[in-house]
Amino acid sequence: MSSYKTSDGNYLTKDYIDYKVQETKELYTQTVAQSLHIDQDDIFCERCKISNRIATGVSRSHIMSVDYCQRSGCSELAFDIMNLEHLCLDCHREIESNTNEFRKSWYIFRMEHILKFNEIPDYKQFKENINV
Repeated sequence: MSSYKTSDGNYLTKDYIDYKVQETKELYTQTVAQSLHIDQDDIFCERCKISNRIATGVSRSHIMSVDYCQRSGCSELAFDIMNLEHLCLDCHREIESNTNEFRKSWYIFRMEHILKFNEIPDYKQFKENINV
């Protein structure tokens, strides 16, 4: 069975990581819906604000991919709730086209902004001002 290193030097099995990823995705959607006082079916894309009911679907997407987290020795980030966003298909494709360095910068900025201001930062402003 495959195992992956964490940032503290421990190892996690792929099955455990996958289980925690699914658990964290469900928790993320519940948390966002509760904080916005909306039904989970009314979740919208955090970037373009398109509604889940209008879009072909809004999914819970990793900022830094599970594969990247596992390969870079920080597999616990695969199930870090701050490493998730609700994105429509177009916005998801956009993040997939960014470099890992850019995605890591967005993850750090987003996490710090949420913790400081208790709100999701504006991605377009971030992208215009980042020098990665």
